[in-house]
Amino acid sequence: MRRQGLFRLHHEEDGVTAVIIALCLISLFGMLVLVVDVGGLLWKRREMVSGADAAALAAAKTCSVPVANDPTDPEVQADTAAMANVGGLVGGDGTIVDNPWNCGVSSRVPRGYITVQYSYPQKLFFAGIFGASSRTVTTAATAAWGPLAGGNAVPIVLESSQFQGSCDVPNLAKGEECTFWYNNGNAAIGDANWGFLNLDQWDVAVSANCSSGGGSASRGDYILNNYGSALPLAEPGPTYVCSMTGHATDNWQDLNDRMNGTGCDATPCPGPVILMPVNDCDQQVDKNGGVVPCGSGTPDKFAIIGFTTLELSKIYKGDDPLAIGVPDASGSCPNNATLGTASAGLYGFGGWSVDAIATSTCGAPSAPTSISNLVVSKKQGNTVTTYVQCTPTTITNACDYVYNSTARTIDWYNPATRTGANAYEVAFNWTVAGHEGACGVRSSDPNAICLVTTWLGYTDQNGEVGTGPDFGTQGHVLCDFTYNSCPAGVKP
Repeated sequence: MRRQGLFRLHHEEDGVTAVIIALCLISLFGMLVLVVDVGGLLWKRREMVSGADAAALAAAKTCSVPVANDPTDPEVQADTAAMANVGGLVGGDGTIVDNPWNCGVSSRVPRGYITVQYSYPQKLFFAGIFGASSRTVTTAATAAWGPLAGGNAVPIVLESSQFQGSCDVPNLAKGEECTFWYNNGNAAIGDANWGFLNLDQWDVAVSANCSSGGGSASRGDYILNNYGSALPLAEPGPTYVCSMTGHATDNWQDLNDRMNGTGCDATPCPGPVILMPVNDCDQQVDKNGGVVPCGSGTPDKFAIIGFTTLELSKIYKGDDPLAIGVPDASGSCPNNATLGTASAGLYGFGGWSVDAIATSTCGAPSAPTSISNLVVSKKQGNTVTTYVQCTPTTITNACDYVYNSTARTIDWYNPATRTGANAYEVAFNWTVAGHEGACGVRSSDPNAICLVTTWLGYTDQNGEVGTGPDFGTQGHVLCDFTYNSCPAGVKP
């Protein structure tokens, strides 16, 4: 009997199922924690990385613009970008943690970097069983800014100083009009090359032979559609680029078409905003590698030191008065300019127009701006009678005629000295004031081009940041000092 009892106990399995279920529940909750909570943490971290990246770029873009152009607080821009990318994030969940140049509402520098950091308390649903109700997810990002070091440009060079026009980019107000003059005359940028670049021969050695590749057809395509890839600047600069021989009127028409949004390959067309390579006249070279400054000869290679962004508004030919203006002119009317007979009646019943005499008899190109030294006389044999002039405010009995300097008219006043036909002669000096055209006052040249553009202020493009001078087009890039990916020249 006893052996049977022991045998029965040995085969008793009551309670085993409960143990198995308990173990399974623990495993199940572990899987739930792994899938739901850990998965949620990973998803939130990914969201936070995107938010921190957006915040760093937003702050960098703000820091790249002078306070006079945009006094926005970079902290506000960073927080706004972060919250737009991370659900539930609020402004107090992060900040700018590394700002060595004190970029803010009153201080900006042309290049630098900024680091942001954000934290978010991610709620845990199942991990609370193990004593954890939430975990903080923290991410940081760094963005650098500075002059753009590569871009999809047009093959037309812009001189870095005021050699071509009145604007010294970027030292001017946003929205200011800038004009630039292209021709092949003396003291012209590019001389016989008209400032055209061969973008297919970019970043060549000073001693390289420039070929004729990338002719007018390719140049027109690049004007209409931009170059197909970003053209990088050499570090250190300048970047030598072959000039393009041959002036093609069609290429200026291509630029006009681009301004009007027609003729391009893309939809929509790139439009009137163009990225222009900026040349340093003092470093451009001839075929032998010798420096040939602007106005002293035709360069074989331009010395590109940066990029600038402008918006086309007008393209004039070089013989258009709207482009070249009208120079000052002056002359005189000789004593034999005949007035003719004074009108019948007393003062106020007629007279002569001095402007009409100046343009019809005395060579003035238009109505004079000013008249001086006016004299009315009569010559009989060797005797010359000079008549007495008065003005409308100084009429006396001694007056022979009245000169109205405002209306520029002569009216006879004294009936006693009124004589017959062709009795009077007039002499005076005239001046016609000139005026500037869009490109100043220049000699007429039907082949020259006057570009009228608008400075858009500081603009940004995602792209590399260079160490060269600042021409208002800024690059912005995410980077990491740990992996040495931040551009040179941005560290404090």
